[in-house]
Amino acid sequence: MKLKDKVAVIVGGANGIGKRTSKLFAREGAKVLIADIGIEAAEAVAKEIRTVEHQDVIAFKVDHTKEEETFKMVKFALDKFGQIDILANIAGTHGYVEEGKFIRKDEGPFAESSKALWDSTIDINLNGARNCIRAVVNHMMERRKGRIINFSSVAAFQGAPGLAAYSAAKGGIISLTKALAVELAPYGIIINCVIPSATATEQVMERINGMRKSGQPALDLNMFASPEELANVVLWLASDDVSHMSGQSIQMGIDYPKH
Repeated sequence: MKLKDKVAVIVGGANGIGKRTSKLFAREGAKVLIADIGIEAAEAVAKEIRTVEHQDVIAFKVDHTKEEETFKMVKFALDKFGQIDILANIAGTHGYVEEGKFIRKDEGPFAESSKALWDSTIDINLNGARNCIRAVVNHMMERRKGRIINFSSVAAFQGAPGLAAYSAAKGGIISLTKALAVELAPYGIIINCVIPSATATEQVMERINGMRKSGQPALDLNMFASPEELANVVLWLASDDVSHMSGQSIQMGIDYPKH
């Protein structure tokens, strides 16, 4: 098992890529804290993992846009497991947090955009990862080891209408990863980034099915990666198979020719 005796905190671990990563990490021997704002979904995944994999897995409700909550998350993990070896920052979406829940909302044209939606999108997709790293970094520095895996998006470098804030946030994740890789290298901390393109998560498939029902042109699902494929990349970056690569961004997906 690639992660035997390791402890992983997976932020956004209750759905999509995060859910698959939580299950895979447990299967590979890790003790897992599933941190998610959707605590019911997180507890359901944790229960499933305990039943199938018989691993030590717990759920924790966190709004990672609030720094104080991420510090509580880390303390909870340390009180439970005594150490944190891996942090996977997978949580992210278009929209905002309202009454303790992520609400998906597309940005729309920049010329019609609001500062409030800009700020919330940056919080969810950039500041949230910053908060989680800040909460755990001193522990990893003291132990002189640790793995951090961030999530960006192809939106960081492929322009698209209606995605200005999301693109800016995901570009910031890549730069943050590079900067911290240099700063944390003397402490034995390895930090890398995954850049997904289209991924067939439940949320994405729900939107695609809605498009089909409304008569919109069908998308080519061959362009979509499976969430399991992304989880395998996270596992590789978290494992001892990667020992001399830091500050790098791994882009997923296929660059289809544009017509």
